[in-house]
Amino acid sequence: MKAPNSTTSRQGRGTRPFNDLEALFEALPDAALLSELEATRHTGRPGYAIPVVWRSLVASFYLGIVHDTDLVRALESNPLLAAACGIHSPDDVPSKFAICRFRRKLAGFREAVSDVLMASVGQLRDKLPGFGSIVAVDASDLKAWANGFHQDTDPDAGTGAKKKGQQSTYFWYGYKIHLAVDADYGTADLVRCDSGEHL
Repeated sequence: MKAPNSTTSRQGRGTRPFNDLEALFEALPDAALLSELEATRHTGRPGYAIPVVWRSLVASFYLGIVHDTDLVRALESNPLLAAACGIHSPDDVPSKFAICRFRRKLAGFREAVSDVLMASVGQLRDKLPGFGSIVAVDASDLKAWANGFHQDTDPDAGTGAKKKGQQSTYFWYGYKIHLAVDADYGTADLVRCDSGEHL
């Protein structure tokens, strides 16, 4: 039996996340959301394609990329990631300002985004045996993209606090998220997201 080529094996492992991303985008039930977003476009300069910015944002969550600057850098330096997001030219890579504006725009489409997430959970329930049978529920703090001194950039966020140890208190500006996680598959579902006001 011929031993597998180590170079080929490494390349296969390197491309898998982006193949998975393409499969995720194909399965994501986001047509209604994208249609609503497209309907808000005004005449004039077209800007970046909405599906490209949306996919780039989804990819950042999938790959654990926190900052918009890092996301732009990843799109510029990794042609596999860029192609998976629908980017085929360096000029098509969204700027960090475009991504930031898109994040703020999505805040006005919470119900449509929630519908995408709920439909995705429904697809998982149909395909995974026993999905949702054993669920673990927990809450965690989520820092906002703004801070307490620039609250106008994220007015829905709030200041939260919780005890760490017997004497110290941890403060953050942002949100409190409540997650339900399938204990068998490790898949999380956002149950509720509150402003961080828990003083």
